[in-house]
Amino acid sequence: MVRVERKFPLTFRGSGPSLANTIASADIICSETNHRKYDQLKTYTVKVDLDSQSAPASYEVYALQDTWMLKQAVALAHAVYNENTKEERAMMEKKMLAKWGGFRLDHGLGAVATSSAATFYNPLSGTNSVVNTAEIYLSEVSAAAGQATFKLTGATTPTQFNIIEQLDLSSNSIPSPSTVNTTIPYDTIEVDVSTSSATYEHIQEDGNLPPYSRNTLETAIWVHVGTLHINANGNQKLSTGYFNAPLGMVYLKGYSGQESAADTQALTLEFKKGDYQGVHAIDICSASDIRTWEGRLNG
Repeated sequence: MVRVERKFPLTFRGSGPSLANTIASADIICSETNHRKYDQLKTYTVKVDLDSQSAPASYEVYALQDTWMLKQAVALAHAVYNENTKEERAMMEKKMLAKWGGFRLDHGLGAVATSSAATFYNPLSGTNSVVNTAEIYLSEVSAAAGQATFKLTGATTPTQFNIIEQLDLSSNSIPSPSTVNTTIPYDTIEVDVSTSSATYEHIQEDGNLPPYSRNTLETAIWVHVGTLHINANGNQKLSTGYFNAPLGMVYLKGYSGQESAADTQALTLEFKKGDYQGVHAIDICSASDIRTWEGRLNG
């Protein structure tokens, strides 16, 4: 088992009205602290704890839906990136490619949330220090308006593709059967078993559409994990327990006056122990999923 740090008191980077809200990116926090590359394209198992000594406070915890739709949206976006950059990569020797590069997309919440960083204590100075910021870049493709990136939240723009919206454009469910036959075979022949034209239509038509919207995927893909709180009466909930965080993204929604400054870490992000460089994480999509989309893109 790899020995790594798995528990991280959080500081919210940035300033302004969005400081009470933060995105804790599991792969970035683990990479910055443990000096190893942790991949974004994983589903990490984590939990969030609220310090019992915090002033009255409340934080809502959200994660991405852990669904096949997200998996396929990531695989399709990755395939588009591979196809778009294929010629450029073919022109380079392998040693010239960015060593720590890889496919990376944006959460899309930059307007309402800052980012979290791990924080550790220095007994000599009596102060807390934020871990140094890593070099993190989003994957880019050449689009009509110039270089474009991929994101999870917010409408598609000329320079940002919402991957759920783009997956939605890839296909729709087709009614099956597409046409209802209202004429019963051998209808004029007398048989022992009574037949009904209404029933005949019913077993074809009622259920020929799926039990969900066949033309639209929902783009609101964040789910509420729980609310951590301490109130003035002493009522409290201090831990979410472990949950799955696809792409390692955890959105922490606080309220005015409850910012987590460098010397008052109210929240802690902890990883479950596992076999992926010391933490528990599984691939969000497989190489086979990506190759399947590459094949479809190439017709």
